[in-house]
Amino acid sequence: MGTCRGYMFRVLAHSTETYSISKHITYNLPDNFKKRAVTAGLTGGILVIQLFFIFLNAYSFICGNLTCAIIANGRYRVFFSLKA
Repeated sequence: MGTCRGYMFRVLAHSTETYSISKHITYNLPDNFKKRAVTAGLTGGILVIQLFFIFLNAYSFICGNLTCAIIANGRYRVFFSLKA
């Protein structure tokens, strides 16, 4: 699997009357760049999964309590409407 060892940048600046081009700027990547990228990807994926499950637990707790409150409120009303 081939990887890029560096990037070359060049800026083209222009105005209404003229333009200019900068010199080539080379940015070399370190040797362990691919290993660090894989590690960062795995760590980020694990954090996203954990955040998803935290959100899922909070959402189910809130919706579960609201559903139970609505059901209990409905039973309360039914009970007292039959007594009256």
